[in-house]
Amino acid sequence: AVTRNGVADSFLNLARGDNAEVVVSAGQIKRLAATSVNKTLEGAIEEIVISSSPSITIKTGGVSTRYTVSADTVFYVEDEQVTLYDMRLGATASVSLKSENIDRIKISRAIVPSQLIGTVTAVNAAYNLMSLDVADQLTGNVSSQTVVVKSNVKIIDNTSTKVAALKALTTGRSVIALGALDNYGMYAVNTIIITQ
Repeated sequence: AVTRNGVADSFLNLARGDNAEVVVSAGQIKRLAATSVNKTLEGAIEEIVISSSPSITIKTGGVSTRYTVSADTVFYVEDEQVTLYDMRLGATASVSLKSENIDRIKISRAIVPSQLIGTVTAVNAAYNLMSLDVADQLTGNVSSQTVVVKSNVKIIDNTSTKVAALKALTTGRSVIALGALDNYGMYAVNTIIITQ
C-alpha cells in the first residue's frame, strides 16, 4: 500500500524530496508512507517547459531551481484561477510547494506605464474599446493596436471640438493614449489627449 500525506496514492504521485517510510518484508515493499515537505517561496519565473513532464524554473535569491508541475497544480493570475498557459516569463510568482512539486502558483499582472501616439480607427464605447493605427517611431511601420479604455478615462481635447466622452470620439482623430501595458499585452488607457 502506498500513501502520500496520509491518503492512499500511487508511486506515480510521489515527488522528489518526499520523506518516506518503507516497510519491506521478504524483499518486497509492503507499505510505503510518503510525506511531502511543504514550503513557500517567491521569485521570478525564468523558464516554463510545456511537455509531457511540465516544469517551471523559479529564480529566487540568485539561484534558479526547476520545479515539477503536476496534474493537481493550481495556477492563479491575481485571484483568478487560470492554466499553465497563462503563466509569463519574468513574472513574480508566489509558489506553494509539496516537496519538488508545485501545488499552487500565483502571479501578478505586471503593469508598465506607457503611451501610444496614433490615429483613431474605431471606437466601441459600449465595450470601452478603441483601435489606433500607431506608427513605430524608429521604423515608421504602422500597426493596429486595440486598447481598453478605463471607465473613468480623462479626455483632454486640445482642439476646438471639445470632446468630453469616449462615445463622441470619432475615427481619424490624432490622439495620445496614456496608460499601462500589462504582461498579457493588454493596454489600458486612463487618459486620452486629442491633438488633432
